[in-house]
Amino acid sequence: GTPATDAVTAFEALKQRAKEGDAVSQRLLAHAYEACFLANLSRANFIRSYQFVQKQKPEQAAEVDRVVQQRVRQCDAVEGGAIIPVHLINSWYAQAAANGDLASRAVMIARQPVTPDTATTTQFMEDLVASGDPAAMYSLGNSLGERFASHVDEPYRALASGPLAGMAWTVAACRMGYDCGRDSMAATTFCLSLSRCEGETVEELLFAIAPDDKQRQALEASNLPQVTPKA
Repeated sequence: GTPATDAVTAFEALKQRAKEGDAVSQRLLAHAYEACFLANLSRANFIRSYQFVQKQKPEQAAEVDRVVQQRVRQCDAVEGGAIIPVHLINSWYAQAAANGDLASRAVMIARQPVTPDTATTTQFMEDLVASGDPAAMYSLGNSLGERFASHVDEPYRALASGPLAGMAWTVAACRMGYDCGRDSMAATTFCLSLSRCEGETVEELLFAIAPDDKQRQALEASNLPQVTPKA
């Protein structure tokens, strides 16, 4: 089939696996819905919002255009480009978390309207360190904020605290095999959300936006204690 029909087939197969209860598929479905929320809400507004970035940063215009067009093609396959109800995103993350997906648990903890209790966050950190799951590390890197960090007990507090903790977990995830390449959903989402589109991998981007050399060295040296790949 054509790339467009193949993308639709792949999306429908993912949705079917999610409905059958596969936790990773449930997370990937939530992820696809989230990535396409704005693009499917109004295609014209989505494209127009990046035309402003292209005018502000002409040297990045070609890369912005490439990423925007790539995202539009991906989102054409997600519910046929239809508007996505926001509750679908959260309900699939919740189902994935309930079915044991650690990456979705990180999302759910971060999105709770009330501060999660210390037992929940500490147990999550313990499970994450034991799992060596790159997707969960990446999700934690994206979710980590002061609210999360202030509710983690020893010995995990140091792993969740400080200005570089989120970046460090993201770098660790990339180095342990999470897809952080130039064309990955992770890298293109950074490009679209930060309005910085220089064709970088996620890791290159994080080191580039670290405030100074000292922070870059700290990031390189952090190597998150106790986080080792599963044998």
